[in-house]
Amino acid sequence: DFPMANPLQGSGGGGDDAFVAKLAKNGQRLAYSTYLGGSSRDRAMGIAVLKGRAYVAGNTNSTDFPANPLKGTRGKRRGPIGGVDVFVSKLAQDGQEFVYSTSLGGSGNDRVEGLDVDPKGQVYLIGSTRSVDFPTENPVQGTVGGGQDAFVAKLTEDGQRPVYSTYLGGPGDDRGQGLDVGREEQLYATVTTTDSEAVADSIANPDTDTDAEAMPVGGQFESGNDSLIVTVQDLAPDIAVQKKADPTSCRRCGANSAS
Repeated sequence: DFPMANPLQGSGGGGDDAFVAKLAKNGQRLAYSTYLGGSSRDRAMGIAVLKGRAYVAGNTNSTDFPANPLKGTRGKRRGPIGGVDVFVSKLAQDGQEFVYSTSLGGSGNDRVEGLDVDPKGQVYLIGSTRSVDFPTENPVQGTVGGGQDAFVAKLTEDGQRPVYSTYLGGPGDDRGQGLDVGREEQLYATVTTTDSEAVADSIANPDTDTDAEAMPVGGQFESGNDSLIVTVQDLAPDIAVQKKADPTSCRRCGANSAS
């Protein structure tokens, strides 16, 4: 009996569902409130708003989650591709329909930790993957490094294709935790790792239209548990400024959260 108002999905799909709600300006009533989920477990992990439209990212284990895989990635069927997958849904201003809803994942478990949106409406994601076949596009690291790698991805404005999608990881377990997007469309990602130098080496000198640089938070690469700030930027011809961003300008390297 979660309170609904002008819902896109008026009843729970089963198991745990995500929800998205918008309050009126005075905070006294719901402008809209809706379930978002399929027949299994679904969880929202991040939300951003641009021009009145909500962008929601989360994790789904539902084969009937209302999303279609990104074009050019694995799978053509509706719902998760394998295990837990990432979903990204953009809602209309009134919350009553999708502008788009898409999924991203491989044959293993893939989990998003946060998202951000730039002024063009391009979505940026960060998370972790245990898929050896996680879909990559213009990657700085095209193959999995260890048991669990971090990943970052940037989607086109229509949410249909990845501009880039890449592993970030070494031979141990690595986890993508937070992100922020700069004015020149550079992505700042925080990654926890068991081998920071190996991660930095794995993303050096990629043969793609994407550039990346890793900087240890403590100033020195460590062989044990460590945290990195990784700067990623696509170098497509329409990017006016093609230079490495300064990681020290990261304003908030922490994941957005949503219920």
